[in-house]
Amino acid sequence: MKKTFFLFATIISIIFFCGLQSTIFADDGFVLEVPKFKGCKAKCVSPNKQRPQGQKGLQGQQNPKHKAQSTNTPALRHSTNFTNPSSIIALSPAITEIIYALGAGDEIIAVSDFCNYPPEAKKKQKVGGAINPSYEQILVSKPDLIIYQGLMVKIKKFCENYKIQTYNVQLDNWETITNSIQQIGNKIGYSKSAIKLRNQMAEKWNKIRNIAVKKIPVPVLICVGRESGPVASCTTIGKNSFINEALTIAGGSNVCEDVIGAYPTISAEIISSRQPAIIFELRPGQKINADQIIKEWEILNKKSKVIILTNDYLMVPGPRITKIAEEFRKKLK
Repeated sequence: MKKTFFLFATIISIIFFCGLQSTIFADDGFVLEVPKFKGCKAKCVSPNKQRPQGQKGLQGQQNPKHKAQSTNTPALRHSTNFTNPSSIIALSPAITEIIYALGAGDEIIAVSDFCNYPPEAKKKQKVGGAINPSYEQILVSKPDLIIYQGLMVKIKKFCENYKIQTYNVQLDNWETITNSIQQIGNKIGYSKSAIKLRNQMAEKWNKIRNIAVKKIPVPVLICVGRESGPVASCTTIGKNSFINEALTIAGGSNVCEDVIGAYPTISAEIISSRQPAIIFELRPGQKINADQIIKEWEILNKKSKVIILTNDYLMVPGPRITKIAEEFRKKLK
């Protein structure tokens, strides 16, 4: 049976853009006043209560060679470095979203082939993907800094040879996502914007959690990839996935949380034995035949309610993790 494009696109996205091969990064100028949030195991306290935003007019001076940035997040530039990179290549969708959310989108000169949000990112020069980076285009772009996710050993070696500064981040879960937002902000001179963004995210995260905590958790299976046709197996999420954290915060209970691996593949027999009340099949950005998908699941399991989600942000471990949790919460009502 042939695998659908959905399977290939999803697995590539997971392996190379969800940080499964990430390395531990150095704590480069981390702002201690902003706490590290650890998912739902402990009560998340909004950093708004920990640190005031300060006086108005924190924007600072913008790089004169760039036009004013049009974004919902004010560009609060405050450098913790001696130099502010103004020609950045972002090599994952999540990193691109983070930089735009900080108000620094104009600093980006190129992105990976998979970066399509926000819409402005589609207009940036493309430099290939994690598997097939365009080294020639990278050199032509003349970046001050390349920010990448995961190991990407070849990219790191290439940049070392050509004296290009790099920065590596880990985006596996709520804690590493929010910490990486701060570290990227510190690195590119937008530390105050990073604090503000993390405050906003924590406030939304806490609000979703506080609604869900009053209800009994709903047993859920999440499918992030499978072959077409009647369900014989699927790729799901383990406890170490950022998607699992979003589901748990929203009031779901992952029936495969105990399965080894962040994104394990499970058989039809395991699916049936776990007896989920709801099955979420994630097909980000796809046009689907919902009736056909539901029929493919019913052959295996008629007791579970099947919900197909197509939001484009579902597999991106970035600032919109709160939207993932909110989407789950609405469907779990």
